Amino acid sequence: MRRPLIGALGLFAIAAGALAGLAVSARLAPERLRAALEERLTAELGPVEIGEVRPFFGWGLGIELRDLRIPGEPGERPIAADRVWITLSPRSVVRGEPRAHRVDVRGLDLALARRADGRWTPHAVDRLVQRAQPGPGGQTAGAPARSLREIASALPAVSVEDAALRVAFAEPAQAIALRRVQVTLSHDPFGGAPQLRGTGRIGDSGRDAGGFELDGVLDETGPRGTLALADADLALAGPWLAARGVEAELAGRASGVAAWTPAAAGGALDLELVGLGVRAVDRARPLEVAVASAHASARVEIDPQHVRVSGFEWRGGGSQLAGNASIERPISDAAKLSFELRGGPLSLPALRDLVLAASPPQGAQQRNVASLRGGAIKSFALHAGETPLSFFHALAGGPRAKGATLADLWPETVSVDATLDAVEIAQGDGQPIRDLRGRVHLERDRLRIEDMRARIGDRPLPQLWLSVQGLRAVSVAFERGVVPRPVPPLPGRIALDDWIESKKKPGSPPRWRSIEVDADWIEHPVLLRPLEETTAVLAPANPGVHIREAKGYWGGVPFRGKGSYRGGDQSRIDVEVALSLPRREGRRRADAAAWGRARFHARLEKLGDFQAEWLDGVAQAVGDRVELRRGAAHLRPRGSLRGSVDLDLSESDAVPYRADLQLENGSFSDLLNDIKLDGGSARGTADLDASLAGKLVIGHSMLADMQGTAFLRLREGEINKRMNVLLAIAQASDTLNPFRSRETIPYERIDAPLTLKDGFLETDGFTLQGPAVRMMGTGRVNVVRAPYDLEAVIGIFFFRTLDRVIGVFPILNRLLLGPDDNLVSTYFAMSGPWGDPQARLVPVKSFASGPASFVLEGLPAFVRGGLSRLERMLGGGAAESERPAPEASPTPPPTAPRADAKPPANAP
Repeated sequence: MRRPLIGALGLFAIAAGALAGLAVSARLAPERLRAALEERLTAELGPVEIGEVRPFFGWGLGIELRDLRIPGEPGERPIAADRVWITLSPRSVVRGEPRAHRVDVRGLDLALARRADGRWTPHAVDRLVQRAQPGPGGQTAGAPARSLREIASALPAVSVEDAALRVAFAEPAQAIALRRVQVTLSHDPFGGAPQLRGTGRIGDSGRDAGGFELDGVLDETGPRGTLALADADLALAGPWLAARGVEAELAGRASGVAAWTPAAAGGALDLELVGLGVRAVDRARPLEVAVASAHASARVEIDPQHVRVSGFEWRGGGSQLAGNASIERPISDAAKLSFELRGGPLSLPALRDLVLAASPPQGAQQRNVASLRGGAIKSFALHAGETPLSFFHALAGGPRAKGATLADLWPETVSVDATLDAVEIAQGDGQPIRDLRGRVHLERDRLRIEDMRARIGDRPLPQLWLSVQGLRAVSVAFERGVVPRPVPPLPGRIALDDWIESKKKPGSPPRWRSIEVDADWIEHPVLLRPLEETTAVLAPANPGVHIREAKGYWGGVPFRGKGSYRGGDQSRIDVEVALSLPRREGRRRADAAAWGRARFHARLEKLGDFQAEWLDGVAQAVGDRVELRRGAAHLRPRGSLRGSVDLDLSESDAVPYRADLQLENGSFSDLLNDIKLDGGSARGTADLDASLAGKLVIGHSMLADMQGTAFLRLREGEINKRMNVLLAIAQASDTLNPFRSRETIPYERIDAPLTLKDGFLETDGFTLQGPAVRMMGTGRVNVVRAPYDLEAVIGIFFFRTLDRVIGVFPILNRLLLGPDDNLVSTYFAMSGPWGDPQARLVPVKSFASGPASFVLEGLPAFVRGGLSRLERMLGGGAAESERPAPEASPTPPPTAPRADAKPPANAP
């Protein structure tokens, strides 16, 4: 662009020189003067036509030319000017060497075109451009700026008004049109640098594309100046971008200033731009970016070794950016680029579209980035040391080595810090991750996440603090794996944490010492890739859990790490993990319903309220349920507990559960102590089969919603008379007091079928078999509401040894023993608070008549019902059940009844 301008200015220099010599010849008539001027200019420029020549005396002696035309080749647009005034220097006329002092041009029409072969049209301009080319051995580097100054210094002062200028390039195709151009070239009378000023409008007569203003000084060190644009139409840049291989459309208006300051072998360019309604469309991808208003400024410094950008600032589209950069010269893929860029917020959907447009279709980068649905980078800082430009080309989707991941290309010198806000990430058919926010630090092979919070659906995820070493392995896992299938929401996870925490007393020690976990798989979409064959050791953190010695496979790549978890409303996960290659393919699993399964071994202090040594089992997650299978625990000091538990985590305020449990060889007194009852009141070996269901609700009694059945068996023990129930019996009758001569009642066996429902624990018929006393009873106790009222009927049968002897003889059996097979029996009705119940004798007609002889008049309904059930028990073969079984074949314990089964009608 500079050379055709030199050529255009050269036209006036040649014309002025030719006219100056002729203008002083007073002997030439105007017509002869016109012909002579045409002849002289034609010799320099080619054919020239002048309409009229007149003398001019406005600012001194001069000549006025009208209708000046320089025709071009056929099809070329001629150079034309309506009027040209050439004023001579008075001093040069006096010396006899006339020289033009000033040239004024009005109505100039100049159309320049550069052909594909590099030549210019019109031919006159091309001749001048070729003449200005440096010859062999001529000017060296930096000469173009000095040549421009030399040409300008040799020219007279020039003023151009109302000019139209068009410049077109054939390859690549691009053009620009200027109109209403005003240009002045002035000289410092004291020998200073020439000054060039200009104004005008951009676009032809049919389209106004803004205005410009130029102010320059042609110093010895190089030209310096300022170019200002006002309300320029950005659409004009489209052809210039296309000529450089950018298939883009621009729209909007821009105003700005560019100021160039020369320096030794370079210079500095200060830029400031303001845009309104800016829209850019990339047709090749496609991609569209729109900004209502924007402001940008920067300083660009150029020297032989570097191009540096400093003081860069951008405000637009709700974002602010600032930074600086430096790149080596010459600029190539090997050139090293360094920069710092900071600012925010940045729209993640907009960045997603940029990455999708730049990355290869169907690639892993496309899949991962396409899952971004919303949110923003609230603030960020991007730092790059001296980094080859090829990395940024590859990052933008350019060529990379086969199998190379982003982590392979990422230099050590590049790091990113970002704060995310309200990010949403799609998870296939599952609920998206929403409201994700936190801080991210990214280096070549390390990722650090701090204070990350998010939700899946309406449920919050734990706060996450994560450090990942081995991003190359992470990239491989992302590129070759898929996100696990959707999992139903688990709001009950928080409800379960809250319930567990509510049961802890402040300052109480943890109930477990360690848990060894061996997970076959965990496939939850929040993990982004499946976990397989993962082992870890858990230790209590009070509150929370420490995770150590973790290792396994994530997305097929091996990892090691450690971490911690804290539950509750402010739940938090801290993880440090290192991943490595090579990757293996995922393992096939037979159970497609379970998204997680793990074996565990827990070393315990307590299991619930009970003293315990350890607990083993298999836990698996199916939908929104967690199932404990093959659970086995060892109680302290003795006893084993087996069973299974199902937890339903689909509710946000409760955790429904179902449990089937079997206790064997437990210490009854220690079990009573564990649940804060008087362990000294009874001793023996306890077995229990139970099938229970209910809900865990914070602030609500666990027994209130529990229902189900159980069967309790006690063997080889004794009951102390201070047990509240028996103490009440002892106080009810001095004559029929089983504790009158002893403090305890020994027993061989106690069997009790139990039912738990609506807050009441009931038995339809417990039995006690002892060497001296046999007991039967029915009743219920409120286990939820204080004072825990008790209603029961108990039958006591004395002289069991004598009863057995009499029972051997049929005649004595019939005569002396009643229907209950006892010589002496008595019945008590009990009621009142569990801690202090009251007992009273139930009157009978005779000792040997049994329950059929009860005096029922005036007895409460629960007493009549209890007596009726006892009567059924006695009438169903009680005597046969009293006979001791052979020691060689003890009666096997009954199997555990289910929660929905009815208790047996007859005690074993």
